[in-house]
Amino acid sequence: MKVTTNFTKLMGFAFILLSVLRLTPIISVNGKLLLCFGIAALLLILSDLFEFIIEGFVKNKGFHWEKALEILHYISLACAAIAIIVLPNLKIGISVKEVNAWSDTVTLAGLGIAITLIGLKHERMQKRLLSSKLKNKGEGTNQNA
Repeated sequence: MKVTTNFTKLMGFAFILLSVLRLTPIISVNGKLLLCFGIAALLLILSDLFEFIIEGFVKNKGFHWEKALEILHYISLACAAIAIIVLPNLKIGISVKEVNAWSDTVTLAGLGIAITLIGLKHERMQKRLLSSKLKNKGEGTNQNA
């Protein structure tokens, strides 16, 4: 997953740079392009969600969905790249109102999933920390006996 991690970090930095440049007259970004970026962001967060499920629920509980989720993870990454590179260049007759509505929907869905995922990751980390502390405490008790 190192390539994925590096790609994600670089893309994040590029979007942060774009957001700063958007405040200047250096760059102009239209609504259709922002919709495409929003779609890419949603797909990236879905990819992260699939990875979270694979790392936790599937491997720990022995589900047999790991391969399917792994495929969905990579499909999400590929579709995110397509959303950034191909979608902005398609000639689609969509009104500004529709672009704005879809952009808002995609942004809110991505934000909702991202916030939920942050909570789930934090919860998983707390459970692992507690489990580790209990295990260490148990080992200390056994050594004293």
